[in-house]
Amino acid sequence: MQTIAVIGTGNMGRGLAKVLHEAGYAVHLGSRDASRAAQAAEEVGRGVTGLGNTDAVRNVDVVILAIPFEQDNATLRELRPYLAGKIVIDIANPLNASFDGLTTSPGTSAAELTAQQLPESRVVGAFKNTLAAVFDNPVFDGQQSTVFVAGDDEDAKQTVLKLVDSLPFMAIDAGSLAAARTLEHMSVLLIQVSQRQQYNWRAAYRILS
Repeated sequence: MQTIAVIGTGNMGRGLAKVLHEAGYAVHLGSRDASRAAQAAEEVGRGVTGLGNTDAVRNVDVVILAIPFEQDNATLRELRPYLAGKIVIDIANPLNASFDGLTTSPGTSAAELTAQQLPESRVVGAFKNTLAAVFDNPVFDGQQSTVFVAGDDEDAKQTVLKLVDSLPFMAIDAGSLAAARTLEHMSVLLIQVSQRQQYNWRAAYRILS
């Protein structure tokens, strides 16, 4: 059984831990506060282990960052030596306070800036457009919602595509890590539409072909 570390105990972190656990993965849920991680893991379910961040990532190959975006992230600085060589999935959107725009400069993305902070890691952007409420049921009228996967390391990207396909989502190769610039803007649109249409955060993208 593959073990995956999810760093972050907020709605996104717990949602990811839940869907991974239900798909048969062992999950380490990490937090700077190990007791908070243990409490969140207990809420998610058996088979999820709550640990401090460094312990959570130490013996895994895939780490999902479910933490807020920051230009200079203290958690990433702390974990950088432990994430060397690992596949790191960045799910963050650099949303402004009113959720109607991004805080990043044109020509870059949260995923690319995370890759700069983790130069020895294999950073892939995914789950950018997955709202937390969707993890409870990613299927809409029999159709799986889409998860776009972007990355410059082809082997790492293929690993993440297979991981997403093992969950109740449809994985789509979105291209290089620079595609995260578009994906993060798509999240702004999705949030705005969900608010205006009163979808109660049960909204997602689906590619039809």
